Amino acid sequence: MIVIVSGIVPPEHSGAGKRIFSFYKYLATQGYEVTLVTHTRNKDDSVIVIKMHDTCIFRRFNHLLTFIKSTIQLIAIFSTKKIQNKNMKTAWLVSCGPLTFAAAIVFYILGYRIITQNTLIGSDDPEFKYPCDCMGLKYTLKRLQYHLSDVVTSISPALYNISKHYHSNCVMIPNPVSSKFRVKHRFPNEALNRNNVLFVGKMNHRKGFDIVIRTINLLHKEDPQIRFTFVGCKDDNDKSELLFRILPFINSDKITFVGFQVDPEQWFAEADIFFMPSRREGFGTVFIEAMASGLPVIAKKLDQITDYIFGNDYPTILDTEDPKSYANAIMSLLNNKDLYEKLSKEGIKLVERFDQNKIFQQYINILGDSRKHIVM
Repeated sequence: MIVIVSGIVPPEHSGAGKRIFSFYKYLATQGYEVTLVTHTRNKDDSVIVIKMHDTCIFRRFNHLLTFIKSTIQLIAIFSTKKIQNKNMKTAWLVSCGPLTFAAAIVFYILGYRIITQNTLIGSDDPEFKYPCDCMGLKYTLKRLQYHLSDVVTSISPALYNISKHYHSNCVMIPNPVSSKFRVKHRFPNEALNRNNVLFVGKMNHRKGFDIVIRTINLLHKEDPQIRFTFVGCKDDNDKSELLFRILPFINSDKITFVGFQVDPEQWFAEADIFFMPSRREGFGTVFIEAMASGLPVIAKKLDQITDYIFGNDYPTILDTEDPKSYANAIMSLLNNKDLYEKLSKEGIKLVERFDQNKIFQQYINILGDSRKHIVM
């Protein structure tokens, strides 16, 4: 029996969330009896949903209240036998949060083998301390989850190198790319005529959305016909979008917001360049999705992440936040057919090692002798 608990809300809004839900479906096709425990995914009868606690009155204590509520509901789930307590028992906990804290304790008491998978530097890695953490309780519960875990899996060298100092059994398995993004080649002439630059991700400071806006302003000053497409949720707590109203050269007619998309592959297929100068990632699944789609990628250098994905000599991975540098990189790709075609072909080749079937087999190897019932 394997229980996989996703503390990411909602699962499909992040690379880690998409990956774990894909793995859940993959295991079902491989003959495993699979159940997913999560906060909000409720479109599947085999998914167990544990709602988060959200109240304005006690907002500071929401994490604690959600932890208590999750613990009670997990115990209730076992008492009603929605999860069968079989002999081979493993709980795979994705990320760290109130739900996974509760799951670590409950499943440990029930004798489960615990696997924790971390997904983002400066969030669920064992070193990060949360701001406004009342009496350090959330950090303490996170460290307890790591302590109770038999295995820790990390999705990038950056996360692995942090985690290995806090756990003796730590392995690295990168995020996979689905075959639905894969193309054999791209037609540079057609692409260069369209001039469509794509951003996929939450539109906030962490993802470099403010850098993107300033870059658009510089590009539209020179060529107001360059198109930009944004796929993802806007962050209500981020003020980057205010730049749209104060930067003078942005041509809003050439900017399209399509919102969050469960299946974004069509937007990759219609784009010409992928641009996301993110400041912090756990891995960056959108990078390999873009390369699998034949798109050259322009991104900010992230130590032990971008060099792992792209290598050390990918010319449009830039160690800067200067919008002019990114504007120059975009223009060079739009104007240089040979460079465009070279990066397109190299990207398609580079992502072969992230093939979903290869990566999922590594996950299954971690599961070892656990068979037939997996709860995610």
